[in-house]
Amino acid sequence: MSNGIRHLLWDLGFFLDLSKIYTSEIIMLFCAKLFS
Repeated sequence: MSNGIRHLLWDLGFFLDLSKIYTSEIIMLFCAKLFS
């Protein structure tokens, strides 16, 4: 689910530069681990 939220934010135009993509990936992985 957290990856879907990240893709939704990309569709809205957020987190599109490379450094923010890596940051959002780390946050997504942390949230997936936290909530699983």
